[in-house]
Amino acid sequence: MRKLRSSGAGLKSLVVGLLLASLALSPLCASSPLQELEEILTNYEAITMSLSDNLNDQQARLERLEVSLGLMSPVLDSLELTWTMRDESIKKLENQVQQMTALSTSSQKTIDDLERGLKRTEASLKIWKNVASISIGIGVAGIALGVISIIVK
Repeated sequence: MRKLRSSGAGLKSLVVGLLLASLALSPLCASSPLQELEEILTNYEAITMSLSDNLNDQQARLERLEVSLGLMSPVLDSLELTWTMRDESIKKLENQVQQMTALSTSSQKTIDDLERGLKRTEASLKIWKNVASISIGIGVAGIALGVISIIVK
């Protein structure tokens, strides 16, 4: 708004300058004072009308700008809300990534522990299988000796 006023003041000083120039040049033109005064008034009216039209145009532009700003306000509020929600979502996702990383690390450790336990169990089962085979062999041999000793007697 301040710019409108300053440009209006500039145009007024331009009008006054043109009036003074026309007054200064009037003796050189050698026309009648009444005719000069009519020309000055005509110029003044034309300049005043131009200033008035410019002012009206500027006021209309200002009103359109105010309407545009009013329409932009809800959009800006919506954008701000969207931005805030996006930031919150990113923070939640970062927390989830940290939790998933911790869970993945823990799961990998558990898997490694289970694999080691399985290998130890397999080794133990092989030992027990051998012990069982030997025990069965000894048992069968014992039974065979018992049967042979019964038959021999």
